[in-house]
Amino acid sequence: MTDELSADPVTLARFAREVLVATTAFTDAIDDTRDGWSVPAAAFGDTSAAPAVAAAAEVLRDETIARLSDVQDVLTTDVESLYQVAFAVQSAEEANTARLKEVG
Repeated sequence: MTDELSADPVTLARFAREVLVATTAFTDAIDDTRDGWSVPAAAFGDTSAAPAVAAAAEVLRDETIARLSDVQDVLTTDVESLYQVAFAVQSAEEANTARLKEVG
């Protein structure tokens, strides 16, 4: 058994690009629909509970936007990490190739 890890930097970079495209689509979809997430207070009727329900809906909307923003941040970090790993693997392969040429 070996402790060696092998990865194709080109495949990693392509995967990072796919995740970036998906992240961008996710972000665009949220931005495109965000305005429609507000519910007018009148939609909750004119009962005594309506203002509290409307306020709860606003809190829920704000929390949803915050959590979706958290997901966006994680996806963006993942894309950056994938590119960093791809670069590190490519650099290691180039260094190994150079060492092998020196030796042999």
